[in-house]
This record gives sequence, C-alpha cells and structure tokens, in this order.
Amino acid sequence: CDTVIQGRFITGPFANLNNDQLVFLEVFVKNEGKITHMEKDLGLSYPTIRNRLHEIIRA
Repeated sequence: CDTVIQGRFITGPFANLNNDQLVFLEVFVKNEGKITHMEKDLGLSYPTIRNRLHEIIRA
C-alpha cells in the first residue's frame, strides 16, 4: 500500500510522549491520580512515580 497523508496537522500535548509515558498516564487516570494506588499497579515506589510524573510534565 502506498498511501500518503500530507498536510498540516495540529497535535495535542500527548503527541510528544513515548509509549511508556502514555501507559503511565493511562494508569494515572485509571487511579484518579492517587499515587499510592499507582504504586500497587506499577510495582514502583512513590519517589519513582513522582519522578516519572515530573518527566511527563516537562515533556
């Protein structure tokens, strides 16, 4: 298939995030931003989750 899409497209703020960051945001939303719940889902410590959140904020 030689399909080509050309044009100017407006991307949202999440377009620059990598797949790991998008998955992290899905877990964040699922847990309504409750980091203690995210610790259980992701198996990560509170400081690690905070650091990843700050990385996304800076992205």
